[in-house]
Amino acid sequence: MKDSLLNVPSPSAHLISIPKDYFSGVQIPLRRSGWSGSSFLGFASPPFSILNSNRHQYLHLSELKYFDQIPYERAKHQYLLSRYTAKCTLAHYLKEVDIKAIAVVKGIFRQPLVNYTKHPIPNISLAHTEGIGACIIFSREHPMGLDLEFPKNESLESIAQTTTPNEKILRTESLESDLSFYTRIWTAKEALSKVLGTGLTTPLHVYEINQLVVKKDYTISYFKNFTQYKAISFWVGQFICSIVLPKMTECYPSTWIFDRLNISNFEQPRS
Repeated sequence: MKDSLLNVPSPSAHLISIPKDYFSGVQIPLRRSGWSGSSFLGFASPPFSILNSNRHQYLHLSELKYFDQIPYERAKHQYLLSRYTAKCTLAHYLKEVDIKAIAVVKGIFRQPLVNYTKHPIPNISLAHTEGIGACIIFSREHPMGLDLEFPKNESLESIAQTTTPNEKILRTESLESDLSFYTRIWTAKEALSKVLGTGLTTPLHVYEINQLVVKKDYTISYFKNFTQYKAISFWVGQFICSIVLPKMTECYPSTWIFDRLNISNFEQPRS
């Protein structure tokens, strides 16, 4: 592991001392008729010991107070991982050096919200699984959602049971394993639920996928009941990541998934 600092614009050594190898991010160009913009996708994987010992370097004062009230180590780890991932990703998107100036708080439905004194304030979508955090930052005028999962055989049966008969037909047309296919479908639905702000409280058949287009490095899923959105799903090491965005937005993952996103540190789950 290199002893170097997180590569945010004009970093200062006193701001954060977690090695930058634990974070990887990439800017994603977005284009549609009459509009162009970008989002920023980030992944992080510091172990709990490093996140905990350095928490005063990246948590906002309000976040530190909340952290002190969390009783269990697993919950503490999840909180620190999500906040660290969000802060690093936001720092790149906002070109903000002092990441403690940014606070990520929870709305009444536990959705992540950004508190930031400068404008414009972006929106944020978070995911974490098996010690890996993921975050995507986007403008409020262009909704997006994110999910990340590590395919596990013990989860296959329960995930498969949530799919619809039409989705099972799509499975017969896919060349990948059952585990990969059903995990991909699950992440697309969970990412959509984050865009809609419902979480997985709505019956899952409402998020039904009725078309799956296979590309070289990714797939595109289209939704039966939410035709204005699509999901782009791809592998990040041994993890499946899905990003939901407006259907008519042009986004070409082949240009950034492997060429500019360093995923070498995210090949395996972390404790």
